[in-house]
Amino acid sequence: MSQVRQHMFALVVTAAVISVFSFQSFRASVQPSVLEPIRIEIGIEHELPLSISLSASELKGSGLIDIKQDGEETISVNLPSSWQRKEVRNVPLSEVTSENTSFGFKRYQMPAGASVTFTIPEYPDTMLIHNPSGITMKVNLKIVDLQTNTVETNVVLVQDSPAQLW
Repeated sequence: MSQVRQHMFALVVTAAVISVFSFQSFRASVQPSVLEPIRIEIGIEHELPLSISLSASELKGSGLIDIKQDGEETISVNLPSSWQRKEVRNVPLSEVTSENTSFGFKRYQMPAGASVTFTIPEYPDTMLIHNPSGITMKVNLKIVDLQTNTVETNVVLVQDSPAQLW
């Protein structure tokens, strides 16, 4: 009878070990991979034709984004809530206000001529820009890679559908 108990005990221990390894494997497959690309989407709301300058710089996975609006109106800029406002130029700090919105975004009100710098904890591999107003928006883009000391410039026109900046 003791051999039957030993076999039962061994069977239960084996089943428990297999269950633990299966659960760990399942957990690892559900967690996001470190190698998954980071994709960010931003949106800019305006009522008049608009030109903005967007400069992005990256060093070791984090970055800075500077957005300067050259329009004649106050615009709304929707950014990920993890981005932190760092510096405001050309207007008083009190004129650049923000509010939390849904889906992890923060909406900043930027008056005419304002330039705002944001810190980015995780620099995105891809960035899309939305223009829900349907009125033409010109984006003067500058991307600075501080590791390779290279600068890319581009001009992107955005009207109805989102545009990929990089």
